[in-house]
This record gives sequence, C-alpha cells and structure tokens, in this order.
Amino acid sequence: MTNIPSEEPGMTNTDTRLAELERTVENLRRSARRHRIVTGGLAVVLAPLMFLGARQVNAPQKFDEIVTKRLSIIDVDGKTRISASTTNDGGAAMVWWDADGKRRITAATTKNGLAGMGWSGTDGKERIVAVTSSDAASMTWLDADGKARIKAGTDKDGTASVGWLDADGKARIAAGTDKQGAASVIWTDADEKPRIAAITNKDGRVFLPTADLKQP
Repeated sequence: MTNIPSEEPGMTNTDTRLAELERTVENLRRSARRHRIVTGGLAVVLAPLMFLGARQVNAPQKFDEIVTKRLSIIDVDGKTRISASTTNDGGAAMVWWDADGKRRITAATTKNGLAGMGWSGTDGKERIVAVTSSDAASMTWLDADGKARIKAGTDKDGTASVGWLDADGKARIAAGTDKQGAASVIWTDADEKPRIAAITNKDGRVFLPTADLKQP
C-alpha cells in the first residue's frame, strides 16, 4: 500500500485505527443486546393492551371527551383498531391494529425514561423499532425471524453509527463517525474480526488497511 501517513510517536496509525475498529464492533454487539432488552421492556408495557385489543365492543357509544386509564377505538365492524393505556408503574402505550386484528404500529414510554415506536408486518411480527433514552437514540430493522439485521444509532459520547448484521446476529459491516471528526467503514469476517477498513481523520488523512489490517 502507498501514501500511508507517517506514524505518530509511541504508536502506529494502524494500531490506533485497529483499536477504534474493535471498539466499533463491540458497540454493535452491545447495541444488539440493548435492542433485546429494550424490546423486552416495551413488551411489558404493551401486555395490558394485548388483552384490550382482543376485546370487541358490541354497543359502541359516542363521547365528546373521555377521561380513562384505557381507551379502545373500534371500526364500523366493531373491531378494536386503536388501543391506548397507562400502567401502574408509569408506562404508557398506544397500539394500532389492522382489520385482521394484527398489531401493526406501537408507541410506548416506560418508567425508566425510554420512549419507543415499532412497526410490524402483516404477520404481526415486529420489523422496525425506534428507541430514545436520555442520551441516546437508535433504530433497528429486523428480518422475518425477528433477528436484528440493520442498526443505526447515536450515543452519548457523540458517535453515530450504522451496522449491518448477518443471520447469526454478528456485526459484518459498520460505518460511523465520532466526536473527534473521524469517519470509518469496517468489514468483518464471520468471527467479527476486522478485515477491511476505510478511515479518515479530521485532518484529512486517509487509512486503508486490508486483510489482517497490517500495513505492508
């Protein structure tokens, strides 16, 4: 490889970049784990709504104003299409159901400060999830098996990243920027070891280590 910038005293540019790449891949692993934890927490908030949405109101009535802990809105066939509820532990959620009784859109907040929104396919399986907390935000796309495949997010440390995961949940491609102004794209093998990387620093320097990430 040619046109590699000179190395800084005390460390090599490759070593520095490799450490950053490893941190990026690890962040993706943690992000996937957080997704499972967050969706589990939202499921707890939504549990009361599952029962609410399953009920049908036989004699709907009209009101100008409703003050209630739970709300069910029905269609012309008496099927529940929108459900809203609060929980005793401080959670709140709203769910939209399709004509077949499948949950399609969910918006919820939890007692620990999370706010999320999810979109489901015609089979009722969740396919897109967006979550925010006090210092971070993320969006996840899931496949038909419920596995996270694409993850985009921002963290409290100022980084922003997009990651692509394989069918086994392993991070294979990651792109991101950090608060220092660096940007990178990393490709990993089946063992999640970085194999190809493209990196730029805030000063405009470019690094393109490949294979074992060692400069020739």
